[in-house]
Amino acid sequence: MALTILRTGSHHGVAATVVSDWESAVTTKQRPLPSLIFGIHIQLLLILIPAGFSGKIPPSLGNLSSLQYLDLSSEFPPLMVDNIQWMTGLLSLKNLAMDDVDLSLVGSSRLEVLNSLPYLTELHLPGCGLTGSISSLGFVNFTSLAVLDLVFNNFNSKFPDWLVNISSLVYIDLSLNVLRGRIPLGLSELPSLQYLYLIGTDNLSASCPQLFRGSWRKIEVINFAFNRIHGKLPASIGNMTFLTDFDLFSNSVEGEIPGSIGRLCNEF
Repeated sequence: MALTILRTGSHHGVAATVVSDWESAVTTKQRPLPSLIFGIHIQLLLILIPAGFSGKIPPSLGNLSSLQYLDLSSEFPPLMVDNIQWMTGLLSLKNLAMDDVDLSLVGSSRLEVLNSLPYLTELHLPGCGLTGSISSLGFVNFTSLAVLDLVFNNFNSKFPDWLVNISSLVYIDLSLNVLRGRIPLGLSELPSLQYLYLIGTDNLSASCPQLFRGSWRKIEVINFAFNRIHGKLPASIGNMTFLTDFDLFSNSVEGEIPGSIGRLCNEF
């Protein structure tokens, strides 16, 4: 038997006692995350503890090869990681959430490490201080990835065109990063995509007639506010029958709103 769920997020007033070392570790605020917990073997465990852990996440966490759900989302003072190579041991991981964990010191191999997790379906790394480029990824192994949340980091990069090769994507949020270049037309052909947020990147561009001519077969939300989308909206926008939220605020869209928008089944 092995641990399948580990959560250390903020659940005020609820605590779980697992072993004596863990119990003593949760008695004070701003305490280090204990490493002993990563040696336990339990078939199913959900740990709900008050917020307050700080310091570095122990690499021994990577020994939990059967772990499927890992939530290390942090509050101030944040948890931090300076190397994520230990994640390659999490071979069964499906859901990874590290909201506001300090990853600013993690090297450029972060994508390659995460790409090595074959069953990963949700990746939540908002507000982690990630920097550098995310534009290239040699071989895309994210064959099951449905949720990609990288909002509010410090990426300075061309748009990651490799996303168009992940047909399982349902939700993408790359907002509040410094992304540049053209939004790939292939995003419109992702068969499962429902939510696409590219807010406030400032430097992403696309031609409305080209970008919105695609299938967008299941899209419900498109938010490209504060970018460089230009041109006239095409009549084909009326084919996005699941669309409920369409935001192009602070772009360079011109011309009339096409009458075909009246064909939409849902109201904006």
